[in-house]
Order: sequence, then structure tokens, then C-alpha cells
Amino acid sequence: MIPGKPIPIPFRITYDCQCGYVVVTIATKKANFARPGQFMRVNFPSISRLEFHPWSIVYKSETSVTFMFSAGKNTYEWSALLAEKLKQFSAIAANEKLVVHLQGPYGKEIGVYGNNQDLVIFYVGGTGLAACIQAINKILARNDATTEDKRVKVILAWSARKFKMAEISLLQSWNGVSNDLLELELFETGLSAERANLDSLLKKHLLDFDTSIQDFLVGIFICGPASFTLDALNHAYFFSLQNPSIKLSIEMESFDL
Repeated sequence: MIPGKPIPIPFRITYDCQCGYVVVTIATKKANFARPGQFMRVNFPSISRLEFHPWSIVYKSETSVTFMFSAGKNTYEWSALLAEKLKQFSAIAANEKLVVHLQGPYGKEIGVYGNNQDLVIFYVGGTGLAACIQAINKILARNDATTEDKRVKVILAWSARKFKMAEISLLQSWNGVSNDLLELELFETGLSAERANLDSLLKKHLLDFDTSIQDFLVGIFICGPASFTLDALNHAYFFSLQNPSIKLSIEMESFDL
């Protein structure tokens, strides 16, 4: 086998369109050892033989991998064509197979959810949500296996130009999780609403903690478009100057950088 050569995957589709996002599950064993934050390059020859797109891994198992993407407004864009193709395929060809090429996984593992954090914030925009699902689940699983005094609270701040974001199935598995361990802040920016502001978010939530202790550690994962991530970095920088006892550990992924 030639290293890096695309492998055709027989693909029995699981397709779900929720609040404007398309969630796709592909039958494959290639993602079994993927780490939180990694991605795969995906190609659908029936849409384009040459185009490979990097998709963050939402979930993975021994037999499948799940992604999410947003269909472009231009009906001739790759993502819009794919969304329509998947919709048609799931409706009329449930017993047939569609070919997809997968490469990877690639990229480094998210590191902000280490054991030494006092608080972890996932500050994401749009499909940046996909990159943090596995990491959040790992923290919650670790919390279940440890004593109460060692548990780490997670805050997910998700901004998207969509509506009814809370209804997306990717968030439903956390319905029973205590608000003391996981807090969701969803910002629907479809009309005139503003996206999340990281500075305001830090000030709001850190009031709940005893930050007078030396070196209060906050892990922050930022993922989204370039303007989104750069604004967040600026907010984090000025916040850290004003609050030197709070140590911010930041990781960033930009769609455009």
C-alpha cells in the first residue's frame, strides 16, 4: 500500500441535518486511535475527485467516525453539493454504498484538558464545535472516576449563525450532567445577535471560583474563523494582564490561519 494513498471506504450512510449542520457517520476502522482535536481529510469522488477537505473528528469508535459540516449558501459549492447528495442518498439508497476517501487522522491532540487545570473553557465558533466534543467527554469521564475535590468544571461557549442550536444531537448526551461540572453557553448570531465575548465570559465565570489562590489555572481551547480566534486571543491577553494570579493556558485552531 502506498503511504498516504486514499483508501475507498464502503460507506453506509448515517445522515442527519440539524439546525443547519450536517452530521455524517462513516463506517471505517481508520479513526479508532484518533485523539481529541485531530482531523481527517475527506473526499467524495461523486462530488469531486480532486477536492479533499479537513474535517474535525466529532466521535470515533472501532468501526466508525463521525463528522459535522455546514452546507455553503452557494448551491455550487462543494459542501452544498455534498449535503444535497447525502440527503438524496439517505432517502433513496439506504441499502447501497457510497464511496468516500479518508486520509489521517492528522493534527495534535488538544492539551488543555490536563489534570492540572482548575477550569477548562472551550470557546468555539461554527463547526469548531466538532473539535472539542471528544475532549469534553474525556474530562467528564475523568470526573466520574475521581473524587469530588479533584473534578474540573467545563464551560462550552459556542457561537454560530444558526437557530435552535440547543436541539443539535451532539449536545443531547450531556443533558443529565450537573451544571456544576458542565455549563453550556450558546450564542445564536444568525441575525443581529453578538457572538460570545471571551473577556466577559472569563469575568462572569471566574467570579464563581476562589481565584485568590496562587496560580489559578484555566485551560482555554479556541477554535473558529480567523477573526473569531484573533479577537479571543486579544481578550485573553488583556484579561491576563488585569488578573495576573489567573494563569491562562491557551490552544488555538483557526479555519483560516
